[in-house]
Amino acid sequence: ILSGATASFSILELLFRQLRMSGVTVGSHQDAAALVRFLELHQITPVIDQTFATADAAECYHTMVKAGHFGKLVLAD
Repeated sequence: ILSGATASFSILELLFRQLRMSGVTVGSHQDAAALVRFLELHQITPVIDQTFATADAAECYHTMVKAGHFGKLVLAD
């Protein structure tokens, strides 16, 4: 759910399949816009460790799993 406070799902399926459900809350769209303005104003950019072509997504994934990188791993074409 990306917005709103309600969802529809089967509690029985959750229980019978012994699934776990967890959630995270994030700020509003206005909060995100304010953050982007702040980052642009102060010329703050992310640290990018490596950029991979989407064809190399598996290599990117393995790099992430090894956790030896510092900064973002980017998939791009």
